[in-house]
Amino acid sequence: MPQGYKTYRTVSDQSVYDLCLNTYGTLDRLGLLMKDNGITSVARRLPAGTSITYDTTLVNDQRFNEQGFTFATKAKVPGTLLLDLYPSAAIAVSTRKLNSNYGGPALRLRRESDSVEMDVWFNEDNNLDVLNMTQFLSGQTGYVVTWYDQSGNGNHLTQPTATRQPILYNFTLDRYAVKSDGSNDFMYVLLNTPVTRPITYLLGAKITGGAGEQFVLHNLSSTNINAALIRKLGTNRGSFMGHTFTYTMPSDMEVITVTRSTASAQYYRNNVAVTPTLTGSSNLDIARVRLFAEVNAALTTPTNHGLCEVPELVIWSSDYSPNLQAINNNMNNYFKIY
Repeated sequence: MPQGYKTYRTVSDQSVYDLCLNTYGTLDRLGLLMKDNGITSVARRLPAGTSITYDTTLVNDQRFNEQGFTFATKAKVPGTLLLDLYPSAAIAVSTRKLNSNYGGPALRLRRESDSVEMDVWFNEDNNLDVLNMTQFLSGQTGYVVTWYDQSGNGNHLTQPTATRQPILYNFTLDRYAVKSDGSNDFMYVLLNTPVTRPITYLLGAKITGGAGEQFVLHNLSSTNINAALIRKLGTNRGSFMGHTFTYTMPSDMEVITVTRSTASAQYYRNNVAVTPTLTGSSNLDIARVRLFAEVNAALTTPTNHGLCEVPELVIWSSDYSPNLQAINNNMNNYFKIY
């Protein structure tokens, strides 16, 4: 997007004239608005949620105020983010905004050159505030100290040890992931309240190597027993409270969605079902969440590190099995994973 431009999202079915007034505050810029947004007819109406770009340096502030309009940058389509549509998450971390009610930062980064730290927030388009982040990093690598939980439960993934911190990585088209080194990086959290079945998982993951069994996700129960995992190697690729799934994990990014109810489990990769190789019964809960490694209960001995890129992880304390395809599409439509 050119410098000075911002995005306005239509909040209802709107005419081109309405859009011009709601952005520039005058019809004098109608031709420019149409040109910039590829609109060829003044008779066109745009449905709710359509993104329109406009040049903020040309906004007519005086006329805006006189006519009582509100700035377009403040207009939001309510209830369209992932957690607005599918609430009750126990933990939700992402490089995009997931919750309209969340007012906190996305991540805390440590600058490589001098170890100064800064919170990175979301911009008005619910993306990472890349402009301020880029200015802070000044060409240096940004290491992730904290990945903030957007669920409201305070279950932030953290890594205070500098040598074990993953990096923030631009993996495609200004879409970002947290990336481990496959050697010693990992992040973790002890959940404030353990999660019991039914549980739904959403994970974006690319695993290209690492050490040992190459874990991307490892969950321990409150009794320190393996409750859930996703890894590239080992006897199975996915295991969720007694149900296991075996398949060949590619080296490309995937959207993984899983539900584990009291009786069964469903596992999807890019909306394609994986048949369980073992079905068992387990009453384990989820109390500890780790990314990029298998780690013991004391968080002192990480092993089986995965060389991974993860843009998003959500764990719900609900059974969203009827909505797995929609949840998958919600993530894929933003990150363009496949």
